[in-house]
Amino acid sequence: MSQVLNGKVAVVVGGSGGIGQETCRLLAEAGARVVAGYRSAKEKAEALVESLPGEGHAALPVSIENTPGIEAFRDAVIERFGRYPGRNQALGR
Repeated sequence: MSQVLNGKVAVVVGGSGGIGQETCRLLAEAGARVVAGYRSAKEKAEALVESLPGEGHAALPVSIENTPGIEAFRDAVIERFGRYPGRNQALGR
């Protein structure tokens, strides 16, 4: 796969399993630094980011039930990567 996302940050909320996990893999293969947002599957998300190609990926907790949880996630992404991408993939149950 070409590195069309080289240098970009991609956020996947719900990135620890299923479609979100595969989305993380595809984004990393395209060159993105991936943030796998998880609600409760910390170990699964951390194992995923360790297995992704490339470097600089992160597993971060996210709570989308309320505004403070979303803001805390956004702030954690900005602290880690210096910016928050304008678009992201949100997946849920």
